[in-house]
Amino acid sequence: MEIIQVVTYTRPSVDVEFNPPVFLDFYSDPEIHAYFKETYSDTGLLDANKSSKGNNGRGVLSEDGLSSSMTLCFTSEEARDEYISDSRLYLTDSSSVDAYRTQNNITYTVTVNGVVITQSPN
Repeated sequence: MEIIQVVTYTRPSVDVEFNPPVFLDFYSDPEIHAYFKETYSDTGLLDANKSSKGNNGRGVLSEDGLSSSMTLCFTSEEARDEYISDSRLYLTDSSSVDAYRTQNNITYTVTVNGVVITQSPN
């Protein structure tokens, strides 16, 4: 069964970046992009035609520029589980990212097949 995961970040102003530089540097790394493509897209675990990562993997901006969403369409629940447990795709220490989002009133929501599974405390 297809699993569609959407992560949406919302910021209070277009003058505030969605994420701190450490996050942007990590996810802009060509090695990370290549690994993601080889491990998920090329193997069929992810349906790249139904996924949208937008602006160099940083998400698709809303018309007002206050929200950024990234949609990943996994071909099965097992494929999504593999992605979630893949430590290579996550920062080792995300505390600075969490602090940045809290300090700048950036909220996030993760939905899977339309059901909210995670939401920021803000």
